[in-house]
Amino acid sequence: MVASLADNAMGYQAAYVSGGAVATVHLSVDYMARVTQGSWLAVCSRIDRRGKKLLFAACTGMADQQPVFRASAVFAAIGR
Repeated sequence: MVASLADNAMGYQAAYVSGGAVATVHLSVDYMARVTQGSWLAVCSRIDRRGKKLLFAACTGMADQQPVFRASAVFAAIGR
């Protein structure tokens, strides 16, 4: 579930920056702590680099103001 959340957060950011649809090429998640049921989970994503066809993104997940995961991904712009 956390990996899906990270993929969605970074994917929306990549789609916004690229101006269209993107597809996940690579996704890596590092789990740093447990997320207990009922915790509020917040994800902050960013685009690290943008090329002609590829976008490189990263994000951090926080639960109860503590980092619980970090992720990075590569997205391909579709139809360009």
